[in-house]
Amino acid sequence: MIRSNKLYSQQGFTLIETLVALAVVAIGLLALVRLHLNTVQLTESTAMRTMAASIAETQLMTYLQNPENTPQLEGSDDFNGRLFHWSIETARCNSDRLAGLPMGTLKQATVIVTWDERGQRQSLELHRTFLPREEVS
Repeated sequence: MIRSNKLYSQQGFTLIETLVALAVVAIGLLALVRLHLNTVQLTESTAMRTMAASIAETQLMTYLQNPENTPQLEGSDDFNGRLFHWSIETARCNSDRLAGLPMGTLKQATVIVTWDERGQRQSLELHRTFLPREEVS
């Protein structure tokens, strides 16, 4: 039987190699946690913008169905504990570039929706140009 005369044969990992491997794994895990948190925040922000767009579209359609008899031009809506404020502004447009329409025939309605998101005020505007009913006939 032959025996090895090596007194210092290596079997396993050294403490430094283990610590370096743990540090690399920890950095990777921290990066994944941060990525997850950013994804959650982005998803929440997108959901808020989607709710605001839905409110703006609903208010604009309500206004356009009967602009002269719209009950209110501003208000608030609550979605899942989140408060959204909205307002409708109207103005006459310069329509001289459109053939056959006199100046100021078209109107523009703008719905502005505002809300608080992580301590900052956010807003969304929806613009629509339309021909008022009295101008159609």
